[in-house]
Amino acid sequence: MSSKIIEVAVSQPLQNTPAKLEPAIISAWKQADTLLTQTPFKVESLSNKKLDTYQLSMDLGEVITFLAQAHAYDGGFTKYRQALRQGKTPVKEPVIRIELIADAAPESTIAYYHAAAIALQQLYLVLNIATPGSCQFIDAKYLGDEALSFDPPSLDATPFIDAYLYSTNAQWPNLKHMDVSQTWNWLDQLKTSQTETAILSINRVLFGLLELGHSQFGLSDKDANLIYGLLGLLTDAEQNNNHALLRKRTALILGDINDEGQFAHVLYQLKKQHNKGERPFRRQALKVHDYSEEQLRNLRIHNSPVEEGLAVILAILQQLCEEQGSGYRFHENVTTEPITSVR
Repeated sequence: MSSKIIEVAVSQPLQNTPAKLEPAIISAWKQADTLLTQTPFKVESLSNKKLDTYQLSMDLGEVITFLAQAHAYDGGFTKYRQALRQGKTPVKEPVIRIELIADAAPESTIAYYHAAAIALQQLYLVLNIATPGSCQFIDAKYLGDEALSFDPPSLDATPFIDAYLYSTNAQWPNLKHMDVSQTWNWLDQLKTSQTETAILSINRVLFGLLELGHSQFGLSDKDANLIYGLLGLLTDAEQNNNHALLRKRTALILGDINDEGQFAHVLYQLKKQHNKGERPFRRQALKVHDYSEEQLRNLRIHNSPVEEGLAVILAILQQLCEEQGSGYRFHENVTTEPITSVR
């Protein structure tokens, strides 16, 4: 048996988020901290494609303390972020300590850092499905001399905040605050951590969320192609390339759509423009860190079909998690029209 502790300094754990979401974010991190103590964790080996098996522990206490201090600060997360950059409050990067215990020693140090990176990705997916917008790893770094050869994943919560704000404004789809252990166990059953290349449609969707996590300027038209594809995977409509079918099946899963299905049609048009090179390119020169809550609503939320599309994806994933499912089967029916109906 062998073990290794890997430390990750998280320089920007604070999201620019509505104040009412802050307690749910802290609660989600606390649940994860309780859950991740010698938890069985399997990853696909980089060297031989076999599974490496670990007991995973993640000490998230410093992040939780950091988030709690920010929430207690006058103005919450947003004002605390401002105070940090202005030097009004001491800067101490919270550290996540990842312990990996293996029955058989991995062949190299790389295997441990590979497993640690996947554990961070898994945590990112679990927290942002359970409470959208609750987890990000921006400018994170591994600590220690040997860690200079490795970088942790860089993943932003901004797309999930955008989706959450859209659903709040539109009051559809309904995004919940889910139990973290339920969400972690669901991803574990899907074997999401155990593959380098996703084969199952549901894992392709989850890997797509990781791809969206690289969108540090938030969701934009360029993400329409990916989001439309992920919705197609979830509704088993990707081969048809039919936005009407996608809309119909989304309604079957989530209930009535409140915008007459325009998001599906517009996403499809954006996708076509992107593939043909007809989509206008927009400059993204400025990233604003500290929108007020009112600005968040007025500037970042503009009834975008891209934001709505991600909100729909998250709502479907939450439903699948609750029902312990991996996808949906849709059955088409046909009936014969009698001659007497002809006029």
